[in-house]
Amino acid sequence: MLKTQPSYKIIISYLLEIILLSFFNGFIFLGLFISFIYDTLLKNNQTGSIFIPVMTSILTLIYLSFHRYRKYKNEGIWLLKNDTLHQGDTINFSIELNKIQALITCRPSKKMTNYIGRKGNNIGAYNFIEDGRLIIKIDSHTYLPLYLHEYKNGKLIMDTLVQSFQPKLIENYQFNLEECHNLTMKNRNKLVRTN
Repeated sequence: MLKTQPSYKIIISYLLEIILLSFFNGFIFLGLFISFIYDTLLKNNQTGSIFIPVMTSILTLIYLSFHRYRKYKNEGIWLLKNDTLHQGDTINFSIELNKIQALITCRPSKKMTNYIGRKGNNIGAYNFIEDGRLIIKIDSHTYLPLYLHEYKNGKLIMDTLVQSFQPKLIENYQFNLEECHNLTMKNRNKLVRTN
């Protein structure tokens, strides 16, 4: 049984994200509304002008902390047990590994020129990169772009999958255009369904 755990890198990045977003949210609020608050509500009370932005920062800190923790519990915990891969602390979904069609070692990535103004409406608009990610093809319309390297035991889970399912490993998979559009970084570690 292998289970992912947060690494120090993830914990630090989450903390920095939460603190910085909370700080900037509070003080953007301060920058936009300080004159209104001071002129109309507080008039002579200098200490009150900082109260609302500080409270906004604290409430944002609490909300973001809860949101990040919940997201980690739902999306960041992976468990490889026997021949089943589970996602989530409360198990959002499970994949029986003997039913998968293929393990794909490359992923589509839009070429940089397509971000500058040209639209990628053909297969030539994509590069195909091998960077340690796996795409698990569950059936002809369901995929799981898997990237667990940032978690403790994540790389071990991915290496175990590659070793266990060597006959199903495809290195030069030919993606169609719909797969290229849907199997992006924003969908990593999430089930993706195509038509």
